[in-house]
Amino acid sequence: MDPIGRFTWGLNLFAVILLFATAILLIVVFIIHLIKNKGQTKTDHSLKKELVLILPLVSIPLFFFGTKIAIDLIRYPPDEWRWKDNETYIMDEDVIRRVLRVADKGDPDSFAKLFSAVTREQSGFNDEAESFLKAYPGKMSGIKLDHIHDQMLSDRGYRLENGIYVGERFRTYAGFCGDKWYYIYVSYIEYCENEEYLGLNKLIILSEGARIEFKVSGFSHSFDYMLCDVRHPDPDSFRIIMNDAYLWRNTDNDFLTSDQMAAELLKCKDYQDMIDVLGTPNTIKEWELTVEYEYIYETFPEKGEPRYFIVRTSGAKGTVISCSLYGSSSKLIRNVL
Repeated sequence: MDPIGRFTWGLNLFAVILLFATAILLIVVFIIHLIKNKGQTKTDHSLKKELVLILPLVSIPLFFFGTKIAIDLIRYPPDEWRWKDNETYIMDEDVIRRVLRVADKGDPDSFAKLFSAVTREQSGFNDEAESFLKAYPGKMSGIKLDHIHDQMLSDRGYRLENGIYVGERFRTYAGFCGDKWYYIYVSYIEYCENEEYLGLNKLIILSEGARIEFKVSGFSHSFDYMLCDVRHPDPDSFRIIMNDAYLWRNTDNDFLTSDQMAAELLKCKDYQDMIDVLGTPNTIKEWELTVEYEYIYETFPEKGEPRYFIVRTSGAKGTVISCSLYGSSSKLIRNVL
């Protein structure tokens, strides 16, 4: 939610209502005057009659300005209202695929042009672009992308040192290409009064292993604008759950069906109950903040696809809050509690 945007949107809505109300009132006054004077718009030279004559001329611009503002109110939702006069840049999946198509060709000049003009001018940009293209696996433009819930997924507005205000967004996509999973992270300036700042300013492509490493300990690489780390780990060391890569460990837990595990989980009130009844989780969401933790258990596959119970607790070892059944994709299969 953007409070300033909503506030200014509301003020402009109020202004539109006043403009239209004033214009309508002027027209009504003019019509009443005509009726009283039997269609004669000017019977003498009194000030009152002169003022009535200009009422239609005043109402026309009021309607014009009111309509113009009303169109803007419809085009721009409240959260975007204060950015409507800025230059804008839209990043969607089509743009991501265009970025990957250019990267597939491996041409440094074309690749550099994908980034904003200001980013291209920065020291070290060309060296990082060269390193990125060397590590890039190629043939990724056909990847099937899906959004992923990520703590890197956010947006913010801030003022640069030179006083220019920019709006920056962050997006993370997961995708399967060939027989490997990849994670694509982009950062870009979405709105700014200066178009040279608009566009891509950061591009990161990670393999499953690099994604896990980042979640556990953060980036081990030094970079400013782009990174391509596609080292693939041992397939038995990780699992893809809800489109995300998780470090995996096999346990001695009883292998239960989803219905059996749901019945057992109903006996659990907190973390210790969960451990006593279900055993040690196969993995946890290591990087979750202190509000909720997620513990993951494997169950029997369904319809030939893997299934996982995601148990959420309050804090690291607190009360069991909820439990959901997922597969490899981000689509929820069902809630258990």
